[in-house]
Amino acid sequence: TYWPRIRAIMLFSEGPPAQTVLESPVIELPRLYNIGAVRWVADEPPGSEVTIRTRTGTELAEEIHYYDRNGVEKTEKEHNRLPRSLKGLIDTTIVAGPGWSPWSEEIEVSGGQAKSPGPRRFLMIQARLLSHDRQTVPSIESLDVELLAPVAQQLGAEVWPEVATAGILDTF
Repeated sequence: TYWPRIRAIMLFSEGPPAQTVLESPVIELPRLYNIGAVRWVADEPPGSEVTIRTRTGTELAEEIHYYDRNGVEKTEKEHNRLPRSLKGLIDTTIVAGPGWSPWSEEIEVSGGQAKSPGPRRFLMIQARLLSHDRQTVPSIESLDVELLAPVAQQLGAEVWPEVATAGILDTF
């Protein structure tokens, strides 16, 4: 006798997801800027909320992915060993490199100040849409980030008179 087997089970929930996280790609700013206020227009029905976080960086890195002709990801070494007819795409992605800040504290109110360090040349934005009662769905219509020109690129100081000794507390 033949007994049927269950090969796959699909589960579906009712209503919207409890949380959706949207993340921007790396945004290249025209020059060094400090990040100021972050403003957004959103539809936030009762029982839902929108929060924003930012991160800033100084360098970018390339991430290279190799695929065979069936779309299966391979290492560079495996890709190089494949015959030409079995090689697929090579995809280069620009990602955050060294010198990036962690994600900032959440900005819960539109117009709140971003807490990411600056001045920096690159920016990423993360929006979190939360549904507390699973019946309401928040959405974002627009988002603006205030860019502030830095007051100075570098600061220097001089202690005078030159009678100060390093490592000893003194008053001038």
